Amino acid sequence: MKIGKAKRFERSHAKPSLAPSRVSPGRQWCFRLAAAVVVPLLLFSVAELGLRLIGYGYATGFFLERSQEGQRVIIENRQFGWRFFPSHLARTPQPLILPVKKPADTCRIFLFGESAAMGDPDPDFGPSRALEVILRDQFPRKQVEVVNVAMTAINSHAVREIARDCASREGDVWVIYMGNNEVIGPFGAGTIFGSPAPPWGVVQLTLELGRSRLVQFLKEFIRETVQKEPMPRTWGGLSMFLGHQVCSDDPRLLRIRDHYRRNLEEIIRLGAASGVKMVVCTVASNLKECAPFGSQHRPDLSSAQLQLWEEEYNKGVAFEKARDYGASAASYGRAAAIDDSFAALQFRLGQCLLALGKPIEARQAFERARDQDTLRVRCDTRNNEIVRAAAANSENKGVYLADLEEQLGKQSPDGIPGLNFFWEHVHFNYPGTYAMAEMLARRVAEVLPESFQRDRSSGPLLSEMECARRLSYCRWNDQKIMSEILRRHQSPPCTLQLDHEERATWWRTRLAEGQRSGEPAALLAALAGVRTIVQTNDSDWVLHKKSWPDAGSSRRPGGCLH
Repeated sequence: MKIGKAKRFERSHAKPSLAPSRVSPGRQWCFRLAAAVVVPLLLFSVAELGLRLIGYGYATGFFLERSQEGQRVIIENRQFGWRFFPSHLARTPQPLILPVKKPADTCRIFLFGESAAMGDPDPDFGPSRALEVILRDQFPRKQVEVVNVAMTAINSHAVREIARDCASREGDVWVIYMGNNEVIGPFGAGTIFGSPAPPWGVVQLTLELGRSRLVQFLKEFIRETVQKEPMPRTWGGLSMFLGHQVCSDDPRLLRIRDHYRRNLEEIIRLGAASGVKMVVCTVASNLKECAPFGSQHRPDLSSAQLQLWEEEYNKGVAFEKARDYGASAASYGRAAAIDDSFAALQFRLGQCLLALGKPIEARQAFERARDQDTLRVRCDTRNNEIVRAAAANSENKGVYLADLEEQLGKQSPDGIPGLNFFWEHVHFNYPGTYAMAEMLARRVAEVLPESFQRDRSSGPLLSEMECARRLSYCRWNDQKIMSEILRRHQSPPCTLQLDHEERATWWRTRLAEGQRSGEPAALLAALAGVRTIVQTNDSDWVLHKKSWPDAGSSRRPGGCLH
C-alpha cells in the first residue's frame, strides 16, 4: 500500500515535460513568409520613406506640375532621363510649358521620338515647330499646340514611359517617330548603359524599381563604388558606342526587335485607351550619302575565303576609282558571293549601280549597307516592317500610318534619300524637316474632330519658303548648323566612314559658299524679316529667343544651337 501511494505521489508531483510543443506546418510557412517577405518589405518601406522625407532622389515622370500666375501648368522634368542613363550623362527634354487644363478650341498634339524627331541639331527649327506653323495656318480660328516630347539618345523603352505620362494630358493626336536607337539606347544590344539586351521581364522590373528612392540610391552607390567598367565622364556622342558594335546576324537582335514591337503596341494601347488619334511613322535615313559606320565579316569565313574576298574587293575599289563602274560592280558581286555581310561592300556596290543607271538595284544595295552597319544607329528594314504591321493591325484603334520612308524616297533623285533631306545619317535638314511636317500636317488634319474640320482653311498648305519665314529660319541659321555638322564630321565614327573625306570637303565647300554670300546687307534683311515675324507672334517665346532685341528691350538674343 505504501509503495502504491509513493508512486501516485511521484506522478502527481512530476516535473512538466521540457519537450517543445509541435508547431503546425501552416504556422511554420507563415513565419517563413514573414521572415522572407514582410520583414524586408517593412525595412524597404521605412528606408524609402526616410529618403523621401529628407528629399533624396528625383521624380521619374516626364512632366512636373507647377503654379504660374495662379494657373496650374506642366513643365518638363529635367531629370526624367536619370532612370535610363547615369545622371551625369542623361539627356534632357526640350523646355515646355502647358496649362494642365487644355483651353477650349485647342488641338494638342504630342510628338514622340528620339533626336531626329526632336529636331537635332536645333530643335527650334525641328519637325514639331514646322508642323505647328503649318497647322496653325490651316486652322486660323483654332489653337494648335504641338508638344515636343522627343529626346536625344532614348529609344522605345523610354518613349513608352513618356506615353504613359502623356495619356492623362488631354492630347488629341500622338505622332510617333522612333526606331533609330533601339540597339545602342537603354537595354539595347549595343548599349553602354547597363546590361545589353536583358529579357523583357527584367526591363519592366528595372524600370518599375527605378521609381524608388532607395533603388536610386543603390544604383548611384554601385556606379560610384562597385562598377567594374567606369562610365564616360562626359557625353561623347556616337563615339561612345564604337566598342559595342552588333552584326546583323547577332541573335540578340531578335530580342531587341521583339522589345520594339511590344513597346510600340503598348504605346498604341495607351493612346487608344486615352481616346487619342495616333499617326505612326516609318523612319527614314540617309541611304545614298552616308557610308556605314562599321563593317564586319561573317564569323565563319575561312582565311582562304577572306583572302579571295579581299582580292576581289580591292579590285573593285581600283576599278571604281578609275570610274570603270561595270568592272567594279562585277568585282564587288564576286566578293559578295563569298561574303555579302560586309556593309562597306554593299555601299560601294550601291554607288556603282547608281553610276550605271540602275537606281532600283542601287537602292537595294544601299538598304543592305544600312541594315548590315555594325554601329546600328539607323532604323533598319525589319523595324520599319514592324511599324507598318502595327499600323495595319490597329486601324480600328484610331491608328494611321505615315510612311515617311517611302515618301522621302519618292521625292528624292533616283528614289534614294540622301543629303537632299538629311544633315548626316538621320537628322533632317530644313527641306527634310518641311517634307516630314507637310506629310504629318496632311495626316493630322484628316483625323481631327469635325469641329476643327469646319474651320479648316480652304487654301493649300504653307510652302516650304513661307514656313521657313514664319519659323524665322534664314541663311544665318543654316550656316551655324552647318558649322556644327562639320565639327561632328571631324570625330569618330564619322572619320571611319569610307566617304569621310568626300563628305567633309562637301561641307567645307558649302560653308565657304554661304559665307561669301552672307554679306551684311543680306543678314540685315534676314534680321528685319525675323523682327516682323516676332512682332506678329508675341506669345511665341521660341521666336523671341531667336531674335535680336531692339534698343532698350529686356529680351536677349538666343544662340542658334543648344
